[in-house]
Amino acid sequence: ICTVHQPKASIVRLFDDILLLSEGATIYGGSLADAQETFATKGGLPCPANTNFAEHCLDCISVNYDSREEERECRGRLDKLIEANSEAAEALTRRVLARREAAGDA
Repeated sequence: ICTVHQPKASIVRLFDDILLLSEGATIYGGSLADAQETFATKGGLPCPANTNFAEHCLDCISVNYDSREEERECRGRLDKLIEANSEAAEALTRRVLARREAAGDA
């Protein structure tokens, strides 16, 4: 387990699983391969061509406080992603805990 802040695309491609948090809430937890699909189909947020997926994720999970309307729009987007991915995030948590236990780190 590690924390990486704004990684390059070449680094992101090395990850098996990712956990995206926003304001203390789990927005996405699961495989990197499934993340793009989840954002596109369940969240309605496909990654534009020639865009680093990590940057796209940051844009999608950030809350814009410039106006109440923009903040409300961002929070609606986050709620949609949380709902779309809640089961996968829980499964990721169980996998990580099982790996730690198997390694004797629990």
